[in-house]
Amino acid sequence: PIRNECTTAQRALVTCNAQYGSRVVSYLVGTRGFCALKKMPPTSRLQLSLSARDLKNLSGFMNKSDPFAVVTVRGDNPDNVPIVAGETEVVYNNLSPSWASVVIIDGYKFGVPFYIETGVFDFDAQKVGQKERDLAKKSSVAMANITGTEEQRDLYKTGRLPHKVMGTALFEVGELMAARGNVMSKSLQTGGAIYVHLEKSRDDQMGSMTLQFEGVNLSNTQRKIGKASPFFEMYRKVDLPTGAVWNSIYRSNVMRSNLNPKWDEVSLSLEAACNGDLDRAIKVVVWDHRRSGKHKNMGEFETNMERIHDAANTSGVNFFTLRRHDRDVGNITVLKADLIRPVDKEQPIEEKSSANAMPSAPSGIPESICVPERPEFLDYLSGGCQISLAVAIDFTASNGDPRIPGTPHYFHPKSSKEFNDYEKAIFAVGQVLAQFDSDQRYPVWGFGAKWGNHVRHCFQCGKQVEVHGVKGIIDCYRGVFKTPLTMSYPTVFTEVIRTASMYARHQMEQARAEGQLSYTILLILTAGNDEDIQETKRALIEASSSPLSVVIVGIGDADFSAMESLDEHDPQKEGGRDITKFVEFNEYNSYNALTAAVLDEIPDQLVDFYYEKGILPPKAFKMNNDEVEVQPADDDERTVNFLG
Repeated sequence: PIRNECTTAQRALVTCNAQYGSRVVSYLVGTRGFCALKKMPPTSRLQLSLSARDLKNLSGFMNKSDPFAVVTVRGDNPDNVPIVAGETEVVYNNLSPSWASVVIIDGYKFGVPFYIETGVFDFDAQKVGQKERDLAKKSSVAMANITGTEEQRDLYKTGRLPHKVMGTALFEVGELMAARGNVMSKSLQTGGAIYVHLEKSRDDQMGSMTLQFEGVNLSNTQRKIGKASPFFEMYRKVDLPTGAVWNSIYRSNVMRSNLNPKWDEVSLSLEAACNGDLDRAIKVVVWDHRRSGKHKNMGEFETNMERIHDAANTSGVNFFTLRRHDRDVGNITVLKADLIRPVDKEQPIEEKSSANAMPSAPSGIPESICVPERPEFLDYLSGGCQISLAVAIDFTASNGDPRIPGTPHYFHPKSSKEFNDYEKAIFAVGQVLAQFDSDQRYPVWGFGAKWGNHVRHCFQCGKQVEVHGVKGIIDCYRGVFKTPLTMSYPTVFTEVIRTASMYARHQMEQARAEGQLSYTILLILTAGNDEDIQETKRALIEASSSPLSVVIVGIGDADFSAMESLDEHDPQKEGGRDITKFVEFNEYNSYNALTAAVLDEIPDQLVDFYYEKGILPPKAFKMNNDEVEVQPADDDERTVNFLG
């Protein structure tokens, strides 16, 4: 296990394997986890948290801007019509806000570009016929109500939207997931920067909790005449290797001049509050509201949603003690904490369909074994798992004469700006996977060419063992035709598969030495059928013990029917893992469609490999804003077209 720290979950599988053998582990992984071991869904649900720093003040010398953020989804193209996914609350008089609202993003799929765009606005209470002082007394969620209607688009484009735009920033979700700590930052057009953090949502049917708090005998923080104006803020804890970080999840209304405040009732989504984990640490901080935005701490306490629920619904203590500077400074009474679950979540286990019943355990398997929940692919990405790419290119005579237009290896004149299908496939897949490989160095191998009257079934392309970036792969591929090779026969995959298996193990060993994980994808590009399908199957079964997946892309118009059998591996009958995917390039009319098909099985294959070995994802690493590189601002034109 990573850094020699074997978690309870890892011990469960590792110990089972040592004491009871692989038969027990296979049973546990295949059945005992039942719903916890489900495969990755077609798309992922993500939680987006936003903050900003050093925004430009657009409210004049005597005032300070009141920023809020809006998130739109652009889908697989940054120029698609935007759809508003959500917005944050307004943070008053603050040029470096950390918004409490979590925006839910649906639709991301590994291998397909997915663009989101954030816009930051300065809320103008006067132009919407309200007073900032009155609004601050209320819960401040979603007051701006930017929904992206046709009317709002027109107002925005003509400069008549009540709220001034402070800037916009476009992000690609795959890049965010691959970024260290799942956080990225970009400058805004008017000044300052926005920070975006993604976290995988555990479930979209977690339910909610209806809460109401009351303060009792709070200590007054007003030094002069008058009483404090308290509001409370809730934070959820994120445990990191560098220590704990508290993310704001809710900010209450303000109770003016009141040391025994009874705050408004609120319904909190458990997805946003604790991502469905009722034991996740929660911190409640009570603040004395100051118009300057520099609110004063009146006291705080740590708890979790489970204890908050128990405080209102059991006969025990129904309050929490506020502490500040190691002193008791009042109490917070929980007046209400109703847990509301969806109907299907409330259904007793014994009433559920027998279709979900687990098969009985093989004899000798202890029923007391605790099985860790199966992680998801995004858990491994968030934990820093590196995804490496290795490319193997077919140089057999089945490609035809590369000097003749229309053959797979024909290179178009530079002036035409056209590429052959080998180049297109390399570019499409390479651009996606490059996001998840920190050093972006890739081995490129060839097969099926004759050198010195000897047919090579795996040879290094270029002078370097690894080339840098997708452009390096393309240049290396083109350079092979400047060497004295002779395109030959037959088409054999076994040597490149075994070479890739050794490479994947080497990458894994290096990653483990640094406390990380690594997984390799071998991309085989071929214009012909494999000469010996059965031998290739045996090589794939052997390679399945390595952290490796093999994707085969058929180039050209050959009959690839024999290749489809490689994509029909049955682990139960043939052993090993299913690590192979075959697609025909000509069946896809866009890069996005191709990469979606090529990579759609990778997430489950990666999780299967690590989970069956009892290796769970490392904890997600989160960086402080000071450690995040701020990218340059987007063009002003993107701001103009933010709402479409």
